[in-house]
Amino acid sequence: MCSSIIFSPKDHYFGRNLDLEITFGQQVIITPRDYVFKFRDMPEIDHHYAMVGIALNAGGYPLYFDAANEKGLGMGGLNYPDNAIYYDVKEGKDNIASFEFIPWILSQAATVEEAKKLLAKINITKKNFSDKMHVSPLHWIIADKTGASIVVETDADGMHVYDNPVGCLTNNPQFPKQLFNLNNYQDVSPAMPKNNFSSKINMDGYSRGLGSRNLPGGMDAESRFVRVAFNKRAWIK
Repeated sequence: MCSSIIFSPKDHYFGRNLDLEITFGQQVIITPRDYVFKFRDMPEIDHHYAMVGIALNAGGYPLYFDAANEKGLGMGGLNYPDNAIYYDVKEGKDNIASFEFIPWILSQAATVEEAKKLLAKINITKKNFSDKMHVSPLHWIIADKTGASIVVETDADGMHVYDNPVGCLTNNPQFPKQLFNLNNYQDVSPAMPKNNFSSKINMDGYSRGLGSRNLPGGMDAESRFVRVAFNKRAWIK
């Protein structure tokens, strides 16, 4: 279960949780500017932005779960099972394996707009890191220090880049469906609710937070998405 959120009031915060019952041996890994990133189907990059994040150290290669670079651009890959589709190598495209995706973007882009330019040329390939590591089905959130954010999903009908007006991401279903589901919670508010039940009945605002009573309480990805999107907008400035 993964939930990612960005906060960009005065300072910029980009984070996510990784709630699994197992560990992969992940750790905080800093990649300096002069580290040589090698790619399966693209030229290596030996001069790039520095980055820091949570990664698995695979023989000196950082397999990033999420990271942010020195310019404030952050990126995280979240579980997207049964939906994520990766592709064969395509001529004329920047062919990047899914495990290379975060380093490829964060090494070269400082903003979401710069990331979009890279994404226009990218083809996410189905190559795995090794025979012992299966390809993880993921979708990604990218955000910069201005608060701008996008979501990248690779589905059966191709790669999609969505503007992210809520600044958060969880897991399934597809991002457009997650956004549409928010329509079901238009009555939820951090304010005390108005009495729309009956003008003839005296209603008592007996507790703080009554306006959030209809928030979903499940740990499923759809419920978490609603809660994260709501709480991000309900915080006290």
